Amino acid sequence: MFQLLYEQATDEIQRLRRQVSQARSPSPSRAASAVLVRVESERDAALADIRRSNNQLDNLEDKLKSSKESGLQERRRYEDKIERLEAMLEKVEADRNELHTRVTSLRNMVSNLEDELKQTSAQLSMAKDSALELEAEVNKVHLTADQANRTAEDMERRLNRRAGELQASEEKCAQLERQNRGNRKEECGTEL
Repeated sequence: MFQLLYEQATDEIQRLRRQVSQARSPSPSRAASAVLVRVESERDAALADIRRSNNQLDNLEDKLKSSKESGLQERRRYEDKIERLEAMLEKVEADRNELHTRVTSLRNMVSNLEDELKQTSAQLSMAKDSALELEAEVNKVHLTADQANRTAEDMERRLNRRAGELQASEEKCAQLERQNRGNRKEECGTEL
């Protein structure tokens, strides 16, 4: 753009110079010289503006390039950060899934243990009931045995008493038998 303006200004100056050269008489007019000087001064000012604009443009291009490089570096840094965060997120999700699996497994284990505890409690209750029944049976057997012992002791006492009575009766019978035999002998002797 600045190059185009420079070329247009140079063409305009050349055109003015040609006009001045054509309008010149053997002694150039002061007005034409003044116009030429003014145009050349404007040209020089325009060239200075173009150089200054070119320098500003170069500075802006350098700044733009630096900004682009800085932007690319910043973008790469953010992309690296995003990759790290995504990796961390994947690890956290994997840890969460593993933890969820472990919690589910522990819940199943607790449920199984509770079922086993219920079964064991039921079995223990049945065993207690059986033990109570067995204890009652044992107590009943003990009571029956005690009664049998008392009955046996009573029968033994009665048997001993009866045996004593029998022995006394036998002795009395034997005595009576002896007396009877003695009486018979006396009777026989008297008859003779």
